[in-house]
Amino acid sequence: MTFSLSICIPTYNRNHYLNDLLKSIYCDPMGARVEICVSDNASSDGTADMITSWEGKLHIKYFCFNENQGADANYLKVTSMATGKYLWMIGSDDQVVVGGITEVLRYIETYSDTGVFLFGRDEYDITLTYLKNRTHWLNRPLLRMKSFDFSIASDRLSYFNQVADLGGIFSYISSIIIRRDAWHSQTIDTRFIGTAYSHVYMIMSSLLCSSWNQLRVCPYVPVNARLGNDSFFQTNRQRLMLDVNGYKLLADSLLAPGEHSAFYTPLRATLYLEFPNNTIRDHHNEFSISEFRRVFVVCGPTVFLKNWKAVLKTVLKEIIGRCRDRNYYL
Repeated sequence: MTFSLSICIPTYNRNHYLNDLLKSIYCDPMGARVEICVSDNASSDGTADMITSWEGKLHIKYFCFNENQGADANYLKVTSMATGKYLWMIGSDDQVVVGGITEVLRYIETYSDTGVFLFGRDEYDITLTYLKNRTHWLNRPLLRMKSFDFSIASDRLSYFNQVADLGGIFSYISSIIIRRDAWHSQTIDTRFIGTAYSHVYMIMSSLLCSSWNQLRVCPYVPVNARLGNDSFFQTNRQRLMLDVNGYKLLADSLLAPGEHSAFYTPLRATLYLEFPNNTIRDHHNEFSISEFRRVFVVCGPTVFLKNWKAVLKTVLKEIIGRCRDRNYYL
């Protein structure tokens, strides 16, 4: 069977959430017309048995690693399993809205020249209590679909300057649908393995370097996002550095120096919102000088001006430590 769409689900120990996601796909009128690929990072919660219960009801492929390989390897594996014309990678704790697959298929069939579609999301807490609607990721009203050609520098800059949130630069996987030919035309830069942003590298690289340069931003919500379930890191400081390190590497790898500032703008807006200033003030002793330098480059000087005492303490502490080490060896 030939598929227009493959839904690619990386998962790890989310048996019940994943089962809810598969139910939402099954309940869609077009759920039986799409391919579903699940890559399991060695779950120990009965995920494999649950998947077996769906065989015959959905066109589902399942792969399980023997050991947890990390998020990036799971992203790359699940996309390699797909055969559809377009790939829709969905977090295993999210759910497809009623009619969402039907509408997504309409978009990809109508605009088949598109490399990447970017949709919005409805946001819920961990218990699926509704929080808010995010129809799109731009900083101005979006009444109709907008298209950006990433092979043209002015279009890229225009897009970055209109993005209001980190999700607009492809951090949130469940909002993104990419042409499979575009994804597989690129080779992963191994420096992104372990960053949790290998998928962003593949998406941006395909927009910049393949023949599929069109990004279409669509004012439609096909997915319910379950928030408060971040499995990457436990502290604000760790999550802050995950984003700072990942997006600095993306800018350095893919963009001209003159594009970096515009690219960092939505990241700064998100970081200021999600990570209060006391992340640096209360955890300054956990940062190194090199980490402060990267935060300064990506987030700008404001965060340091508001926390200059904490930053100064860290800098002085490291300088004193280096002096002591030097005297020790003398």
